[in-house]
Amino acid sequence: MENEMNPYADQDGKPLPGKIADFLEWSDQQYERYLTTLSNEEREKEVRLREKRQARIQSQISVSIV
Repeated sequence: MENEMNPYADQDGKPLPGKIADFLEWSDQQYERYLTTLSNEEREKEVRLREKRQARIQSQISVSIV
């Protein structure tokens, strides 16, 4: 799959001010497109890895807020 630049990102790949929701929506759509290119086994593995990454990020955010 072609690596496209998020149209809601700056040159460093960070969300543009005021466009975070659009940035995340576009990223999610690209991820869903990527998943369709994988076999069922690869897709399940990728989804599990993403869930683990998201849980780790969420716990880091929670710790930094406290």
